Amino acid sequence: MWQQSFSTISIILVGYIIRKKDIVDANSGKVISNLALSVAIPALAFKAFMQDIKQETFTTGLNVFIFLVLSLMQF
Repeated sequence: MWQQSFSTISIILVGYIIRKKDIVDANSGKVISNLALSVAIPALAFKAFMQDIKQETFTTGLNVFIFLVLSLMQF
């Protein structure tokens, strides 16, 4: 858990420093954002689905899904 948090904070900090030092201009920032949205996020989602499912994770996900369906049926 701490490793993922540290990695995320490090990436944000590097991006902030790069932008403040004008290494990347505003147009390049848009290109990087589009790249992240079209390549990195789908790749991370795909990787997340490729992991083994544990019984506890499956049960929790199923409970959330059932709660969602029941909540939507009330409206």
